[in-house]
Amino acid sequence: MRLLCLWLAILALGCSSPEEIVPEPICVAGTERCTGDAAGIEICAADGMSWEVSKSCFGGASCIEGACQCPTRQVLGADGCLIPGIQECADGLLQGELRCVVSAQSCGAGEVYVVDECVPVGIPSCPEAGWSIDPESGGCAVVDADCGEGEVDIIGEGCVRPGLAKDCGNLDLPWGAEEVSGDIVYAWADDPQAGGSGSQSSPFNTLTEALDAVPDGGTVRLGSGTYSGGLVIDKSVTIVGKCAEYVTIDGGIEKKPPDSEFPGRFAFYVEAGHRVNLGGFTILDSAAEEKNGTAGIFLLQASDSTIHDVRFSGLSGAAIDLHDCDDVSIEHVEVVEQSLYEGLGPYAQSGYGVFILNGSGHEVAYSRFEKTLGADIKATNSCPLVHHNEFKHRGGLGGLPPMGVWVTVCPGGTTTIEANSFSTKMTHAILFEEGVVEIKQNRIVGTVTDYDDLNGPAVKVIAADFVITDNLFLENQYAAINAVSSKGTISGNRIDSSLPSDPGLKNGDGIIIKDCDPGPILLEGNTVVSNTRNGILATGSIVKIEGNYIGDTQLSPSGNSLYGTGINVVDGSDATIFGNSVVGNRRLGIRFDNAYGWIEENVIADTKADDDGRCGGGILVAGGKSSYLQNGINRNLFSNNYCTGLLVDNSNVGTVSNNVFVGTQAKKGSMGIGAIIKDSDCDLSGNWFVDNEDSGALFENSAGTITENVFESNGIMGHGGGLVVQDSVHPEVEVNHNTFVGNGLAGTVVDGSKVELRRNAFIENVGNGDGIGGAGAWFNSGSEGSAGANYLDSNLLAGIVAYEVSDLTISVNYIANTVVGSLAADPSPVQLGDGIVAAQQSFVSMLYNAVVNSKQSGITCFNSEGTIQGNTLLSNGGWGLELANSQIAVATNLYRNNVLGEQTGNGGRNGPPGPLEPWEPCIEE
Repeated sequence: MRLLCLWLAILALGCSSPEEIVPEPICVAGTERCTGDAAGIEICAADGMSWEVSKSCFGGASCIEGACQCPTRQVLGADGCLIPGIQECADGLLQGELRCVVSAQSCGAGEVYVVDECVPVGIPSCPEAGWSIDPESGGCAVVDADCGEGEVDIIGEGCVRPGLAKDCGNLDLPWGAEEVSGDIVYAWADDPQAGGSGSQSSPFNTLTEALDAVPDGGTVRLGSGTYSGGLVIDKSVTIVGKCAEYVTIDGGIEKKPPDSEFPGRFAFYVEAGHRVNLGGFTILDSAAEEKNGTAGIFLLQASDSTIHDVRFSGLSGAAIDLHDCDDVSIEHVEVVEQSLYEGLGPYAQSGYGVFILNGSGHEVAYSRFEKTLGADIKATNSCPLVHHNEFKHRGGLGGLPPMGVWVTVCPGGTTTIEANSFSTKMTHAILFEEGVVEIKQNRIVGTVTDYDDLNGPAVKVIAADFVITDNLFLENQYAAINAVSSKGTISGNRIDSSLPSDPGLKNGDGIIIKDCDPGPILLEGNTVVSNTRNGILATGSIVKIEGNYIGDTQLSPSGNSLYGTGINVVDGSDATIFGNSVVGNRRLGIRFDNAYGWIEENVIADTKADDDGRCGGGILVAGGKSSYLQNGINRNLFSNNYCTGLLVDNSNVGTVSNNVFVGTQAKKGSMGIGAIIKDSDCDLSGNWFVDNEDSGALFENSAGTITENVFESNGIMGHGGGLVVQDSVHPEVEVNHNTFVGNGLAGTVVDGSKVELRRNAFIENVGNGDGIGGAGAWFNSGSEGSAGANYLDSNLLAGIVAYEVSDLTISVNYIANTVVGSLAADPSPVQLGDGIVAAQQSFVSMLYNAVVNSKQSGITCFNSEGTIQGNTLLSNGGWGLELANSQIAVATNLYRNNVLGEQTGNGGRNGPPGPLEPWEPCIEE
């Protein structure tokens, strides 16, 4: 029985099956984790029993918290990790952390810092003799000497006494002090004895007797007294008086020169072929009251002659008249108080001091010309040497132009006008027409216009090859220098306080260059200060303006508000403007209108607006007509100008590169903008825009690229920001590799434009003067284009704002640390602080951006549509993605650690209140 039971038990045990054991799952189906080597993402299988690699991280990404993520400050795009922002700065800019930096150096005297280095600017040095640095202007000033009565201050030499120099000798004796030898005949008009023989002990009483008696080559010595003029000299002779104070020649003889249809009346008429030496007396014409005006000394083919120590007083014809002579020396003469009488022939009414017709080798030196009616010196077909003279006071209206030195046609030689003093002459101190001339070390003061077609300037050269150097021009009407159809050099001059002329013209320019094409004209090392209308005006000319100081140019009394300009280049001129200091001008520093050229390494500073509030500006290119500066505007300093540093309007200026625009100020409703490019073709490259009151730059309805610039601290006190691109649709404007740091309102504002905004850095942009804004980039009013691979950090209000944009792609940007800002709204301001904001019917594609640590949400859309895909939204203070009344396609974004949550369909906030207003930088003229 027991065996049976045992067998049954065994049988029962053998026939039963064991219970099945189910394994435990190792993961939750569908969950993800990083692979052990962080090279990809694993996903848990549906049965939870295994992990399968679902995605590999590539292009520099690694798996962090179950998602492929890039290193800090990189963005995961469709092709892997990308470092946004600026990777390499342009030459002259320092490499910062994902941005470019300008570091202003401490430059030495005479140097100025432009973007990449210290460069010399302004006048390199003053002329050695008689000049010094002007501490007020930085230009050059003449060192004045304390001269006595009858002396003039010659630049570089000091006090010189022009005019009569002959020693009168013993006043108790009739004769002068000089020693004479050879064949001598004596005449003494005051001798009480009559009927002398011509010896010293028994002189003749008349000059006529002495001249008849003296042999050819002999000497007539005149004692004190008055002698009758009107002598024909037909021999070589010396006539020397005691001195001009004690010997007088009075009267004249009628004689018709061979080249004249009319006779003249002369004190001395020297026949052809004779050499004379005349001096030591006064020539006058007491009969002039009877309209019988006398000229002085007429020399016909009387070469190798000398006229010295002669005073000419009250004549109406030429004091000295040289026809077809060579090598005549005129020294220490005085021509004073010449008259003009109606009805006299041309020789009697010219009013000239010295008249030269034909001949070479003439010299006029150490003489004084005062109150002549015609030119003090007139030379035709001759190239005189004119030096150490005093040309003083105009004679009055009427007659021929009452100027200083007038040369018409200098053939084959050089006219030299050197070390003279001109004061209060009329029409021109110097007029030179055709030939070669050198004008140097002259002091030219107070030239005035004569109110007709012969208005000024002080010095005018026509059809000349000239050098004008080391002269002082002071308070001349109309202009200091005018070069017409000429070529040459204007260097080392001080041109100061040119004054307006008649009510119609109102000129008062420093230098006028007119129709000098081909030229060229070189203006170098000049100090051009306090002139009226223009410091330098070039019209229809080729000029090089280098190393000058041009400052404090004043407004013209005329209604043309563009006047008050340092350098004005117009009407087809081609100007190279290099290394000048253009400072403190009343309206504009430099102006181009219908002109060509380039501008490099200048200082353009402290330009003012006019009192009516019309804009000033550092440089204005064009206006009514186009200008072409194809070689660009490069390496200049624009400092503390009113309204704008640079305005390019309707022109092509090539590249504006490596300039510094600093401290531009607003004026009476006009904004203070560093550079304005309007209706033009222009590239902005490598510039530094800093501390401009409103915007750093405005690019309006223009074409070009904006690259490798630094926009820093613009718009802090006013309105605007770093860069404004406005109404620029075709072609697309490229804004690439720029740094925007600390600007007010926005780093970049794009208004109604098509822009590619790529690889820029936007850092710490803040509110403007009204406490408004602070976005990195703001797209506005139908703008379109793209914003890609930019680096945006610590901006106020938002990293990127799109408001009423038509089609904008925002991709692969790194946006971090946006803080709360505001925009004015009714009734209360809107608080933002988001990474990216799209608002008011904008169409925006937001792709593969990294938005990290924004004060509010990572991406926020108000009343907009578009696509949000592939973005990384990490640690933002609001939502990762916040949508408000928007139609957005959302796909495959990464959310991590956003304070309010990863995504919401309606955050309950209002968007920005409205688009930014268009920029209106200048009041209309």
